[in-house]
Order: sequence, then structure tokens, then C-alpha cells
Amino acid sequence: MEIKALIPFANGSEELEMITISNLFRRAGYKVTVAGETELVTGSRGTKIIPDILLDDIATDDDFDIIVLPGGGLGVSRFTENSHLEKILKNHYQKHRLTGAVCAAPLALKAYNILDKNTKLTSFPSVQNELLHFDYKQENVVVSGHLVTSRGVGTSIEFVLKLIEMISGEEKSISVAKEIVYNV
Repeated sequence: MEIKALIPFANGSEELEMITISNLFRRAGYKVTVAGETELVTGSRGTKIIPDILLDDIATDDDFDIIVLPGGGLGVSRFTENSHLEKILKNHYQKHRLTGAVCAAPLALKAYNILDKNTKLTSFPSVQNELLHFDYKQENVVVSGHLVTSRGVGTSIEFVLKLIEMISGEEKSISVAKEIVYNV
């Protein structure tokens, strides 16, 4: 079964998180779609990325197995202002499909009102206070049902390997970890 993954990418998104997510998912054999808000997206550190498709060209009812939001303060702000992405994520999340958010990206899920107060999550430390009304954890990776969150660039590999484990099993996650010489 082909696993379809969507990674939205806005101007100001954290490029290292997006690259880590897309790279490890592709190593796991997933069909990855990087959807940019523009035809050339400039990440938070100035890296220019050419997305596979424009975010506006993704149908709001497309069936992705997983959607993962990278962080980056400005990128997350742009996510929260994007009503098309909001519709995509609400549709996806309501179907109880796996959703990931790293760094400041849980703020977008909060803005879309798709989380309840019992949702366990984590985030980049600087946005923690905006998420304390949820069941906030200071762990590298937090799983809460079909939502997985992580803290930032430094926890991205662990985060993506957890997502791979949840989708394809521990053996696949270990295989990808060994391929990149992570915790071997």
C-alpha cells in the first residue's frame, strides 16, 4: 500500500524540519508531496525551496495518510492565516488520520480549533505558554491519539522516526534509522 504524505511549506517555515520530514519519509518509501504557498518558498533561514505543487492546488478533500506541519515562527503565522490549509487539515483530522506538528506548528492546529483541552502535545519552548491549556508535555515527541508533536529541529529525526513507526511499524523505523546512522 502506498503511503501518501503531505508537507505544507510556507515562506518562513523551518526548512531543516521540512527537509528532515520529506527525506526520511521518502527513505521509508512514502509518496511525499511538498506543497508550497508560492512557486518558490524561502525558509526561515533563507534557503529557497521549489515545492512539488502549490498548496492552493491541493483539494481540501484529498486523502493523505499523514499531514505534517514544519515549524518556523513566520511560516506558522502564514499557516494560521491560510483558510485553504485550514480546510485541508480539518478534513484530514476529522477523519482521524495521522497528523504531525513540530516546533511552533501546534499553534496552527490551535488556531484551526481542531484540538480539545485533553490533547497531549509539545512544542518549541518559546510558544509553550500559548499551549498550556492543553495537556502540555516537555518531551521530545508526544503522541496523543492520531496527533504527534515535537519540539524543534533537534528533535526532528526522533519525531519522524516515531511517525514512520506508527505508519509502517518498528522494523521500518529502525531500518530508516540505520540507513542514516541514527542511534545505531
